[in-house]
Amino acid sequence: MGLSPSIILYETVLEELQQFKPPSCGNFSSLVSLYRFDQKLKKLLFAHIQSIEEKLRALLTYNFCHYFDHSFDAYLDFEHYQHIVGNESEIFQLIHKLSLLEHQRFAPAEYSPFYPPVWTRTKSISFHLLAKIYHFSKPQIQKDISLHFCGQNPDTLSRLFLFLSCFQDLDTFEDTCFFNIRIKTKLPDLDLHRKFQIPRKTAGERYGKNDIFALLLALHTLLPPSQFHELNSEFMLLFWDFLDKNPDIDAYKFLKMMGIPSPYYQKNMRPGSSY
Repeated sequence: MGLSPSIILYETVLEELQQFKPPSCGNFSSLVSLYRFDQKLKKLLFAHIQSIEEKLRALLTYNFCHYFDHSFDAYLDFEHYQHIVGNESEIFQLIHKLSLLEHQRFAPAEYSPFYPPVWTRTKSISFHLLAKIYHFSKPQIQKDISLHFCGQNPDTLSRLFLFLSCFQDLDTFEDTCFFNIRIKTKLPDLDLHRKFQIPRKTAGERYGKNDIFALLLALHTLLPPSQFHELNSEFMLLFWDFLDKNPDIDAYKFLKMMGIPSPYYQKNMRPGSSY
């Protein structure tokens, strides 16, 4: 039918989700439903990841301008980073990458000293590089930015930014089930792991370490409470809608594939739901 070969992954997911039943015409409709769920979920999550990226971009711009005399290229100066024995080469590599970006083609004379760096407007610097800039920033800059993210410890905040930036590249994947494990960056242990009885450290890739629930935990930590509540409500509506349209799907297997533990699911279960 001209479907992409990678659509086989959705078929594999359905085989694991559905109870054993003879093949039927309903399998294809389930396949389409799963694909649509995947696309809606991807769109929902990327929107909130982007909001965090834009917030970090603005905060880095403000703080670099504030501490380093409104210089448009302050982020290219080695002395403006927190360098200790062992990380100098990483900082030089970061600066080298930044200096090669397209915005460097502009002549410095074109800038007013009071303008923010051009990368804040062109978005030529990726979320991953923004996370690296934060990671190596001076302690005062890290502290000032952390205040806008519920005062998180800068080390934890840095790892959360790096974790979220890994999802940025996933937007290029097509016909690939979004909740399959494919993120290898470890999520730092958070209070939510304890709250929802999620094993910490020893669990490896299970239970919120490298799956869709890991992303929810990170977003819960970084987003304002009202914004995360909106995200969580939309996510659960997508989940319930998918199950309503596919009664043959094993709901608990579906949750397990996304890494969502039962305490979290039970807390967010729809009133009167039979799942």
